Amino acid sequence: MTDKTIQSLAASIRRTRTRSNLTQQQFAQKIGVRQQKLSEWENGRRLRSVAQAMTLIRVLGRSR
Repeated sequence: MTDKTIQSLAASIRRTRTRSNLTQQQFAQKIGVRQQKLSEWENGRRLRSVAQAMTLIRVLGRSR
């Protein structure tokens, strides 16, 4: 993935969480990951894997 794609996905994760009025801890619990991992995703780290990104997109779709 390109840096632009990663940053766009990171922004989408943060936007989805904040629109849900959830803290990182609450949202992480809801989607089944640790808060630290969610923080890394929201900051554009650890999103290099296409498979991981696709899983995350599916999870985000269910959380809305």
